[in-house]
Amino acid sequence: MSKPAILTDARLLELNSRGLIPGPMEEEAAFAQRVEYCLDLSHHLQVPLNPEVLAHPARDLSYYYDVSIDWVPVIFSNARLTPWHGGCAWIFQENEASPTGALIQLRQRFHQHKRYLKIYDRDELLRHELVHVGRMVFEEPRFEEMLAYGTSSHWFRHWFGPLVQAPWESILFVLTLAFLCVFDLFLFSTGQSHWFEIALNLKLIPVGMVALALVRLARKKWQYRRCLARLESLFESAATARAVAYRLTDDEVRAFGGFTEEEIRRYASLRSREELRWRVINEAYF
Repeated sequence: MSKPAILTDARLLELNSRGLIPGPMEEEAAFAQRVEYCLDLSHHLQVPLNPEVLAHPARDLSYYYDVSIDWVPVIFSNARLTPWHGGCAWIFQENEASPTGALIQLRQRFHQHKRYLKIYDRDELLRHELVHVGRMVFEEPRFEEMLAYGTSSHWFRHWFGPLVQAPWESILFVLTLAFLCVFDLFLFSTGQSHWFEIALNLKLIPVGMVALALVRLARKKWQYRRCLARLESLFESAATARAVAYRLTDDEVRAFGGFTEEEIRRYASLRSREELRWRVINEAYF
């Protein structure tokens, strides 16, 4: 016998539009607790909500993924940000028993200015981080950055931003470059010419890392485009296709590209009886 519903369909649809989306296999009771926690997070943490800062990015994100996230607190602080870092979304649990919450930190300059280092635009940065906030409990890394950079208005970031899939990859790349620079300085200062050929060959390591990342990115883009194309054909709407794709797991994105429209409908109907996330997707879009 199925469990009685804690949240009505109307309430779930309202939360869905505000970017409070059930994660994969998240139980309804746990989701309801997370919703209550997130909507009161500003008071709970005693930090400002800054709704005027979120207004434009939240409206823009509604176009991209049918979410308007206006409830997440925004703070302006340079703490723990590197000089080239414009801001970030902190997704956290206060302790093991508490629900997951999210907080956006922006560099102090953004409190009065819209741009930083002539690179970062405040609204674009907020759109990017709000994408992560809406999927805070997904833990599905393959297409996460593609979804986030898909909201970028700059063509280079839009296409090549998802090149790095996890923070450790960029750290490894920087450490590799640093090691090669130190090694070159060592050879230059000691004049050990017999190591020059080895040093030259070592330069292929970062080149290979970039090449592999580009191949992986091309494959991910192909998989994501196939999924979107199938969903657009099903719904006859690019906006609905993007909204549904935003709520999928990595495996579902890959699978939907090879499904027929009828197979996607059957999958949605079956999963909506077993998983809260799909109950919301099915009710909102199918």
